Amino acid sequence: MVSDGFLWFIRQMAEAAAVPWVVGWCQGKHSLYSHINTDLIKERIGVEGIDDRKNQPLTFIPGFSNIRVQDLPDGVVFENLESSFLRTLHQMGRVLHRADLVFANSFHELDPVVTAELNLKLGRFINVGPMTLLTQQKQLEDSSDSCLRWLDEQDTGSVAYVGFGSVARPSKDEIIALGEALEESGVKFLWSLREDLKAFLPEGYVERNKGKGMVLPWVPQVKVLEHRAVGVSINHFGWNSVIECMAAQVPIIGRPFLGDQKLNGRLVEAVWEIGVLVEGGVFTREGVRKGLELVLHSDKGKKLKENVARLGKLAREAIRPPNGSSLPNFIALLEIITK
Repeated sequence: MVSDGFLWFIRQMAEAAAVPWVVGWCQGKHSLYSHINTDLIKERIGVEGIDDRKNQPLTFIPGFSNIRVQDLPDGVVFENLESSFLRTLHQMGRVLHRADLVFANSFHELDPVVTAELNLKLGRFINVGPMTLLTQQKQLEDSSDSCLRWLDEQDTGSVAYVGFGSVARPSKDEIIALGEALEESGVKFLWSLREDLKAFLPEGYVERNKGKGMVLPWVPQVKVLEHRAVGVSINHFGWNSVIECMAAQVPIIGRPFLGDQKLNGRLVEAVWEIGVLVEGGVFTREGVRKGLELVLHSDKGKKLKENVARLGKLAREAIRPPNGSSLPNFIALLEIITK
């Protein structure tokens, strides 16, 4: 049986059926490692008065020396720890070691210490990513054709791609501020924006920015990020977006909303140095403009691009035969679930 890590109770069904329990972890490895270490973290730093210790680094966890208390995912020491969902997360961290295999959409070279620790804690943990480099994406029609043709007409590295996935929901004020920043910055942009959020844009915004930008309800994100014209991604630090940017060698300007996104943002900005947190942690007109200027036109931006290019090359090597670190893991996973 193959399940998401959150569905820890599938373990009982697999045991009753006498079949392997294989867990797919859809977030980053650091997030998984945080949940597995929830009891240790609570023991070492406590949960009462936690705001007074939010800048404390988690040096007692291998691979977490640059991670602070405030960066931890929801459900470890923050939010309502007695809610049913967060109790589920806690229980998950306690039982995942009973899985026959846990796999994640990542690659060994990105954080070998955390990979080694997860193997110690779980028994068998493997990286099988980046998945976008291992699988062929089907070319979809409609808006994807128009946006890719538009990108073909733009200069290399000149376009900001903006997208927040299907769950993150910026406020009306943030959508307006982001729209104003894009319009005033002079940077070409491609914005994947759901229709319910598009309604927040000022009247006439899309028409006024024709030629300079496109606002569409959906775009083929992987193909967009891989396009030579895209020079920066403005996103929510969701794990899929982060590793897709890494694989495509595109730096990030991020605004975290929930779950593991604060942790991913810390890794992006302070550990891997492939992007920046938007100024103040929320979208403002000036903060977004500063972020675009930094990434696209400053010496620090050049360094970010160098770093993400280096990790992108490692990501591609991880899936390259015959010796890529993720490729044999992916083949082993297929053998387990198809035999």
